[in-house]
Amino acid sequence: MLETPLVQRLRLLRDAAASSGSRAWKGLCDSAYRDVTELCGRPDAVVALTFYVPPEIPAALGLIPVGHEFLAAAAAAIPAARPVLAAAAYDLAPATVTCGYQRMFWGLIASGWIPSPRAFLAATLPCDDAWKMFEVAAARLHRPFQLIEIPGAPGHASSEARARAYVARQLATCAARLGAATGTRLAPEAVARTVELSNRALTALRRVDRLRQERPGILPAPQALRYFTLHAKLGTPEAAEVFETLAEELNAPTPSGPAGLLAPGAPRKRVLWLGMPPLFMPALTAELEERYAVSVVYEEPSAFEGGPLAVKSFFDDLAARLLAQPGVGPPSRRAAALVRLARRFSADGVVHFSYPQCRALLGSAGYVAAACRRAGIPFAEVTGEVIDPGSHDAGRMCAQLEAFMARIGARLSGRAGGR
Repeated sequence: MLETPLVQRLRLLRDAAASSGSRAWKGLCDSAYRDVTELCGRPDAVVALTFYVPPEIPAALGLIPVGHEFLAAAAAAIPAARPVLAAAAYDLAPATVTCGYQRMFWGLIASGWIPSPRAFLAATLPCDDAWKMFEVAAARLHRPFQLIEIPGAPGHASSEARARAYVARQLATCAARLGAATGTRLAPEAVARTVELSNRALTALRRVDRLRQERPGILPAPQALRYFTLHAKLGTPEAAEVFETLAEELNAPTPSGPAGLLAPGAPRKRVLWLGMPPLFMPALTAELEERYAVSVVYEEPSAFEGGPLAVKSFFDDLAARLLAQPGVGPPSRRAAALVRLARRFSADGVVHFSYPQCRALLGSAGYVAAACRRAGIPFAEVTGEVIDPGSHDAGRMCAQLEAFMARIGARLSGRAGGR
């Protein structure tokens, strides 16, 4: 098996998690390490996915779904990966791929940190950078590539039915072509098992989200963000087991370990963070919580919409789930969904972390700002880099956060004084 800095880092996280006191955290780190070792040891069994591609499809075929953004994010925290990112910038046409996530993932393959997966599955949601990089990577590596086009949110029932049928046909075709390319097939019993595991995971995730909304500080921000990567494992035993264990731990009378409550003296301020923080600064959100006495919550763990799957309507249900995502359709739809989320979390403010190379986030920031303003929720757009520390202006980001935290602090003080 390849012994690269990425493998070493995930092994260290796995070993540290073993003594953390949290079975959910241990399960998550075990799963992350297992993914990279499977990719390095059995690349022909691994399928790379962009976000929102249903991992249930490769899982039901007996393949291993791995989210490419998870691998890129894990590498971002490794200083030795900086040259990998720099080399990839020259190898991919800037007009085609600008996002650091995509450049890092391609760099990991091109630099030999990970072998090529067996196939690449992509969706047009939420951005075009990811699927374009997958298309280029698959062509260069002579691997199968499948693209799932997600149409805009329809405006009436008949359009909705047509859109769902259109996406369902694409998903069925994707499964058939992936099976043909890998010598696998969709056996009824495998689909039934995948459906059961996916429904278990999402049911547990709903419980986790209810607990997070009731007590926003119950899951420290750095851990909440990492659990988000399990969306790329829906339909697998590890996703179901980790989410169920997490729900059990959070619901315990006295949670402990990494999944436990924040320090005594619960933070008054609750901040909803939209978008990814700088991933090369893994301690950032923990430092924010301590420095400003806030509880940071994310949109991502709560953003997976849709109902349960059924075996008889497997592809149709997956299509309905894709079309239910807030990112489908006009930016105003995402903005309205985020205002509802901010209210569910009783957020005292919203931070939109805009990554200049992210076309999806930048396109909706103004809509989110306007929606928050109409709802009376303080809003700040903070800019910075996610993957490449060489392009990050830490001073500017800190100044923006400092000013915003002072503003919501003064607003809360004013409320208290008016009582």
